Amino acid sequence: MTRVDLCRIYVDFHGTPFLYRYEKYLLPHWRKIHDGITRLLDSFYVGEMR
Repeated sequence: MTRVDLCRIYVDFHGTPFLYRYEKYLLPHWRKIHDGITRLLDSFYVGEMR
């Protein structure tokens, strides 16, 4: 696998940049992948820090 075979997604998670990657053959499932990553990140969120 080369770097060209990957989809790279950058998201801003409550002010913190986050990158995740998946192989291009999974592109038809992008929404399920993105929703799963979003739910995972949300599970770690405890609120704004002061």
